[in-house]
Amino acid sequence: MGQRIQHKTDGAYILYATETKNRQRAEAKKTALDRELRQAQTDGSDERVSELEARLAKAQADCVNHAARASRALDVFKAGETKMHQLHAAHFGVFAEQADEVSKEAEVALEQLAAAYRHAKKKWQAAVDAWSPLCAAVKIAGVDELPVKEFELLDVLRGEANPRPRSVEIAEVVTVDP
Repeated sequence: MGQRIQHKTDGAYILYATETKNRQRAEAKKTALDRELRQAQTDGSDERVSELEARLAKAQADCVNHAARASRALDVFKAGETKMHQLHAAHFGVFAEQADEVSKEAEVALEQLAAAYRHAKKKWQAAVDAWSPLCAAVKIAGVDELPVKEFELLDVLRGEANPRPRSVEIAEVVTVDP
């Protein structure tokens, strides 16, 4: 059920964003037509004025329609978000178990990142060592430092990075029927 709600909510957000863009385009078109209309009124071209008034009325209607569709889509989006929050609250344990599985995958990825960084650092130092005497002999700059600094990955390298909220600890999942 949660996936259907999420899918509907995602679709509503996309529709909201699309209709908002369309409304903005229609407003820009309306502004340009309004400017043209004022110019045509100044020039005294009755035929052109009539045409621009009709186009301006259509642009105004487009603005209203796009704004109404965006508003409806936003209401669906907000309702979906509310349902998802209620669903997560009612079935926290189930969702927490799923989230914990994702966190375990993240922990493995972080361990792999730390191992890859250590390996890269050793290989980088080997390159520095290999180039140093050659560069010194011809008086040119050697290999730059490793562009990723160890302090940037310190938590990962120490094994202290935790892909879980700090205030949540999953000990045992208990499902409670509402």
